[in-house]
Amino acid sequence: MANFDPFVFKTEDYGKTWRALTKTLPRGPVNYAHCIREDPVRKGLLYLGTENALYVSLNDGVEWFPLQNNLPHAPVNWLTVQENVSDLAVATYGRGFWILDDISPLREIAPETLDAQAFLFSPRPAYRLHHVNALAVQPEDPGSGENPPEGADITYFLKSVPSGDVKISILDDKRQTVRILSGTNAAGLNRVWWNLAYESPERVRLRTLPQEHPHEVVGPIGWRPLRMFDVQPYQPLAVPGTYTVKLTVGSQEIVKKLIIKKDPNSAGTPADIQSQQAMLLNVRSDMDGVAGMINEIELIRRQLQDLDVVMQRQSGGGLKDASLKLDARLLEIEGKLVQTRLTDASEDALRWPAKLYERLLYLASDVRHADFPPTTQQVEVHETLKKDLASTQMELSGLLEKELGAFNRLLKDRNVPNIVASLKKSTASQ
Repeated sequence: MANFDPFVFKTEDYGKTWRALTKTLPRGPVNYAHCIREDPVRKGLLYLGTENALYVSLNDGVEWFPLQNNLPHAPVNWLTVQENVSDLAVATYGRGFWILDDISPLREIAPETLDAQAFLFSPRPAYRLHHVNALAVQPEDPGSGENPPEGADITYFLKSVPSGDVKISILDDKRQTVRILSGTNAAGLNRVWWNLAYESPERVRLRTLPQEHPHEVVGPIGWRPLRMFDVQPYQPLAVPGTYTVKLTVGSQEIVKKLIIKKDPNSAGTPADIQSQQAMLLNVRSDMDGVAGMINEIELIRRQLQDLDVVMQRQSGGGLKDASLKLDARLLEIEGKLVQTRLTDASEDALRWPAKLYERLLYLASDVRHADFPPTTQQVEVHETLKKDLASTQMELSGLLEKELGAFNRLLKDRNVPNIVASLKKSTASQ
């Protein structure tokens, strides 16, 4: 009575003798023990819940360490290890639940682990899931929970803060890079999440104002993003299979295998998903091509507009007329690639028709909804868009070589620097 110290004992002879496991546990009025569990995989890995904390022991109770993370100091009344996904579920006072996602790294910790300058833990299998609509809850509902990030969690240990960056590369079974992530560099255990997505297509950088909207601004960074309100950013999901996770810390590289599993509720076959993925990666490549042309045009048009400001006091030689004509031709081609009237207003997406970039994005969004191969109609639409892309690429290349080349020669005659174009095949800057 009136003794609130933690009491935890272990017997190895069916109760004849007992030994205390509480030597390194703190004493106090709120430190008494509620629940203890042994890990189902690693013998001697123990989890202990007390009146105000959660603890872990790696050596069968000889030493205890706080496992609090962001768990409030609440009573830990019950513990359960979810064996399928290696989560530790904690029942706290009242109806509260707190889950420590993926405790499998604790099973690998050993003296040699903590002596290494860097150590990459074996990632647990990840499931390739699709977005679903969340259940409706009241705003600021105190009973609503927070799910972990989607995808694969990658956990690693750093003995000390490294001098350089920490990089995590994801490679497929052909050793092709799927994604490169920036890791945290704090000493101790670190965890980053990969959402199973490939790199995004090249970003569209608009350096000029939208047509008929002179009140808009480009912004302090020199460009504005393309706003699209009714589709999500496009990133193809990795297909089920075996991948390689490579941790790079300075000159040290550590690799481990990662298995991605299919959604168990999906009716799509591996062949279906592979077919879908092939098309989505093809569409991403097309979007890269379109974005590259848009960014090229925007860069040139921005230079032309800046040149008009600088040269506005000069007359003769038809420079201003030539600049306006070239800008109009560039705008004509850009208008085939992207809707040049789009602003931050959400209704613009309905007011103006979608162009090539938006159509590719809509197509990708439609194809990736479920684990099934593209339909005949989707394949046909993609082929049509690819033809439009090839045609516009030829048109832009010809303009840069001939019309921009002629304009740069006009600038050279006036001892004015060239308009810069970055297309490798262009001879416009000569």
